[in-house]
This record gives sequence, structure tokens and C-alpha cells, in this order.
Amino acid sequence: MSAVEEVAQPASGCSWFCCAQDEPKAAKIPAGRRTIVMLFGPPGSGKGTQAPKVVEKLGIPQLSTGDMLRAAVAEGSEVGKKAKVVMESGGLVSDEIVIGIISERIAKPDCAKGFI
Repeated sequence: MSAVEEVAQPASGCSWFCCAQDEPKAAKIPAGRRTIVMLFGPPGSGKGTQAPKVVEKLGIPQLSTGDMLRAAVAEGSEVGKKAKVVMESGGLVSDEIVIGIISERIAKPDCAKGFI
């Protein structure tokens, strides 16, 4: 049984997917094994309950696009400035902006071994 299976038994309506990436495609990420865990499910299905358990077990950070968007806006990064305009108007942030924020975040050293 994998580490993820041991700590994150999915709640009803919640599912998880885990993969190991032996050769990261992002040039800024050091070579080696990375664990990437994605938790999917509707509101209230247990994603927020299970994620800290997986973080503790695997020692990799939990990423949240909402948290990353707010941090990018607070930092005043280029992507954050674009997101701020959309967020202040009440619109949905485009995939292009979200992908930019995720790309910036997973290039940081604490994500070298993986992330949730």
C-alpha cells in the first residue's frame, strides 16, 4: 500500500490521484523523483481534512490556487498584477493566469520533492 493510500482514504464523493514523476519537464526543477498528489472532490468531501495528513506523511507542501492567487497579488508579481485586475472586477481568473501562478510556485525549492 502506498503512503498516500495509508493516510488519505477518500471520503464519499472524494477521490485522489497520485503519480511519481521521475524526470520533471520543468527546466528549473532539479532532476530526481517528485511526488505529485491531487485531491478531487465536491465541497465538504474531505479534501481539506486529508491534505494536512498527506503533507505530514510525505513532507511536501500543499498548494491551493486560491492561496497562490492571493499571495501573488500581495507580492505584486507580474502574474499577481494581472490576477488583481480580474479579481477586483469580480471576474474569473483565466487559465493562463492560474497556470502562470502554478508554474512560478512549483519552481520554488520546497516543491522539488513534490507537492499536493
